[in-house]
Amino acid sequence: MGLVRAVVRSFERGIAPLRLAESWDNVGLLLESPKYRPNGGTKVMLTIDLTPAVVEEALTNNTGVIVSYHPPIFSGLKSLTLSNPLQRSLLRCAAEGISIFSPHTALDSIRGGVNDTLAASLGNLTESKLIGEEKEGGAGAGRVVTLSEPTSLETLCERVKAYCGLKHLQVGVPTESQSGRLIRTIAICAGSGGSLLKGVSADAYLTGEMSHIAPQARFIQAPRFTPFRIYIRGFAAMAPIPKTMKAARVNKQGGIEGLEVVEIPVPTPKPEEIVIKTEWAGVNFIDTYFRGGVYPRETPFTLGQEAAGTIAVLPSSADVVNSNDYKIRGFKEGSKVVALVSGGFAEYVAVPWTHVLVLPEGADTRQGAVSLLQGLTALTFVKEAYPIKKGDWILVHAAAGGVGLLLLASQFGATVVGTTSSQAKADIAKKAGATHIINYTESSVPDEVLKLTNGRGVEAIFDGVGASTWEGNFSSIRRKGTIVSFGNASGVVPPFSVLKLGPKNVKVCRPVVNNYVTEATEFHEYATELFDLIKNGRIACAVHAEYPFTTEGMRQTHMDITGRGTSGKLVVKVA
Repeated sequence: MGLVRAVVRSFERGIAPLRLAESWDNVGLLLESPKYRPNGGTKVMLTIDLTPAVVEEALTNNTGVIVSYHPPIFSGLKSLTLSNPLQRSLLRCAAEGISIFSPHTALDSIRGGVNDTLAASLGNLTESKLIGEEKEGGAGAGRVVTLSEPTSLETLCERVKAYCGLKHLQVGVPTESQSGRLIRTIAICAGSGGSLLKGVSADAYLTGEMSHIAPQARFIQAPRFTPFRIYIRGFAAMAPIPKTMKAARVNKQGGIEGLEVVEIPVPTPKPEEIVIKTEWAGVNFIDTYFRGGVYPRETPFTLGQEAAGTIAVLPSSADVVNSNDYKIRGFKEGSKVVALVSGGFAEYVAVPWTHVLVLPEGADTRQGAVSLLQGLTALTFVKEAYPIKKGDWILVHAAAGGVGLLLLASQFGATVVGTTSSQAKADIAKKAGATHIINYTESSVPDEVLKLTNGRGVEAIFDGVGASTWEGNFSSIRRKGTIVSFGNASGVVPPFSVLKLGPKNVKVCRPVVNNYVTEATEFHEYATELFDLIKNGRIACAVHAEYPFTTEGMRQTHMDITGRGTSGKLVVKVA
């Protein structure tokens, strides 16, 4: 293991100390093999990426350590199997005595590292300044340099290719003509420079990836394997994003007087986040829980669980944008999208790409905001909280507000009993698929349920009401039934003894929709299925009313949704 220690020590003592890496990066000794190579493993192999071909070469030439510029392990691995090429490479290295080290952004940032090498390729310089945070020894994630003499794009490209030994560069220019334009200042970021270089004034940008900053660029050289790219100022990233925005903030939990629409800074996205320019945001009962203090939070904070609009900025992480999971989503600047967010009532929201969906053709952003959270709740609950089967009897409390549940439950072959407080709401629930309606202001819900089911009760209860319906649920549920408690419209469910479950072997669950769609694949699969159902007319989310994005409008949404007078989705027109 002497070679491994020597490599680690060499980087820490001078080549690229790991403390210079970005906080989001995963650098250092990523795989330490417990074995020795048969011949001692005396060689160190340098590579950009750990590929099967690299591993094959390492196995044939007595390599003991592979130094991979890009970290082969970046996000959490859920498995290590031979069916996955990367995981197979890692397993082979571990089994054959090859360790893996990655310096990544530490090597970019250090003085004399990748950024400075790129700067040196440009020609004679009169000035070089850091971009971003200055680190130890003058290191930093980016540079802005000034040439001693202005030069043409063609000359600049030839200099970079000659210095770096490249056959090609990918060059993006504005769609308008750039003939005769000279370049004096260049901003540099060796990695994915979209986030770091945003707002930096320069004539050109030299970076590893910045496609979302150049949506209107015309690429005049675009070979498949190109390590660096030059973009020319003029295509300027999208419509400029302002420094401040309107947001609905809770300054103090409690009454609606603590909710105001105010000006706050536009969020700075993390490398893995998408920035959405919000057009519509959906109102949900959980917003009142956060505002009222049912769920305590440090104030001030921005309300909102879902937002729909257009993509303003794409992720800046090269590891994200180059991943297959990301590529299949089809994200583009300007795409109409909908997202699960924390803080959706804002003109701009920064969201992990894993929880953003490009809306299908024909769907608009209003429909996205109306449908997402309510639809995902219904879909995940009937598939996972209690998987509904043909022949089941299902009770849905406050049925007019749970139209999605009614539609899906009836389509799965269940007999659905809904509770409402008026004939108008009963008509909505019936239209959505309820077989039987109980007006809870006129009749005892448990008594009516037992009459309908010949004393057996229902297989499952979906209860978004909470305190006022809780005790009655234990009379309405059948033996071995499931109570799905997911809301507190009438108050929080009171504490109860687990012994209460014993007489009927009742199961109780308290699902949170976000926990069913935590992973990127889960969110994408469920959200895609939801909008397919909407497109095919199998599920629909009606709109009760639209509201302006003002303090008065936001407060009115909370008064209306808690007043039990609504019979559909409430949405706010943000822009």
